[in-house]
Amino acid sequence: MMSVVAAKYIDKNIMQVAADTYCTTSDSNIKRLDSQKLFKRYYSINGANRKFIWGFAGNFTEKWVFKDFLDQKGMIADSECKLHFRAGLFKLMSDFRSWKKKHNISYSNKNSILIVCELGLFYYHPDGELTEYKDQLAIGAGAIAAHAAMLYGAHPTEAVNIAMQMTHGCGGEIKSETLKL
Repeated sequence: MMSVVAAKYIDKNIMQVAADTYCTTSDSNIKRLDSQKLFKRYYSINGANRKFIWGFAGNFTEKWVFKDFLDQKGMIADSECKLHFRAGLFKLMSDFRSWKKKHNISYSNKNSILIVCELGLFYYHPDGELTEYKDQLAIGAGAIAAHAAMLYGAHPTEAVNIAMQMTHGCGGEIKSETLKL
């Protein structure tokens, strides 16, 4: 799946996430322009519902398997403490790998996930590393163009538009979500 997903604080208390809708299959023969790369979910943390936005760049099938897993999972962490959140997120990804093995789904380690929530902006790298970003992040084939655009003041929707113009592997429509912190 070729793609671009970008996120940035557009105000002190507002995070915007945007993505294109273009993707291809692993053999690059089938092209789709309706790919949903942003998943919005609410999770219970300390008894309060918290909004998470997951932006996905990676294998087309893998993102739908991950979405199904998220739909079944429910809770991600038991504390608002970032240390516990990170541990909860690592556990979630570990549970995902175990869940896939249990359901005989082969594991692809080529997926990047951008995570936006009240606790910050995070990047889950295909090698299993979780990194927090302070102001902005872009992933996917158009990441370099989107990141450069945001460095020069573009909002994520504008950055994704620029990446779509500059990167062969991006296109379609722009979808966006906003999270008030």
